[in-house]
This record gives sequence, C-alpha cells and structure tokens, in this order.
Amino acid sequence: MSILGIGIDAVDIHRIERAIHRHERFATVLFTDCEREFCDRQARPAKHYAARFAAKEAAFKTLNMKRIHWKDFETLAGETGPLLLLHGRARETACELGVEDIILSLTHTGNLAVAVAIALGDGGGGGASHGEGGT
Repeated sequence: MSILGIGIDAVDIHRIERAIHRHERFATVLFTDCEREFCDRQARPAKHYAARFAAKEAAFKTLNMKRIHWKDFETLAGETGPLLLLHGRARETACELGVEDIILSLTHTGNLAVAVAIALGDGGGGGASHGEGGT
C-alpha cells in the first residue's frame, strides 16, 4: 500500500466555541448525529468539535476534492484511536482514487485542535468500500 495523500488542518477552539453559541444550527449542519452525541458528552464540547472539524478538513485535503460535504467525513472514537468513515461523494472519490484507508490522528492543546490524515491505497481505483463499518 502507498501513501496517496496527506492532509493537515489546525482549528482555533475558541472560534468553534463562538460559532456553536452564535449559530443554532452550526453543529447540526457540519456534524453527524454520532459526532454530536460524542462531543456533547465531553467536559468541553468545543474542543472535540474543533478536532472533528480539523479531521474533516484534513481528510478532504487527502482526496483533493473541489467541494466539501461536511457530513461525508465522520470521525468516531475507536478503541485504539479515531476512526474516519466516508460517506456520499467522499466515499465515491476515495474509491475512484484507489484509497483503501485513511489514517487519522487528532490532538488538541490550549486553544488549538489539529488533525493529520493519510490516505493509503494502491491508487488503481476501485478501492475498498468506505462507509458504514469501513474507513
């Protein structure tokens, strides 16, 4: 398997916190039900929303897509670290590019949340099925 793409993104946690408080639908528009349920259970939800926002941006960059559909990129908490599920157009693009997996790393400290995404595959198209139960 080869590295087909790398993406990184950093997000100001206070910016996400302000957006959540100012715009009633902010979280609903950008995050899936599972992402919102996880974040809202945390002591400081904005920190976790920011990390997931950064993950969406980082994964988007690995696929070199023209337009982002926020809920096409879903970050879940796995036993050994974050899991990225692809849906819709992101899933289709990954398959077309031969992406078989996207490895994700998240961190947050102080007022910054950062995500790194690495797309892996053979690059031949027709990659593994991305979505429910897969990465």
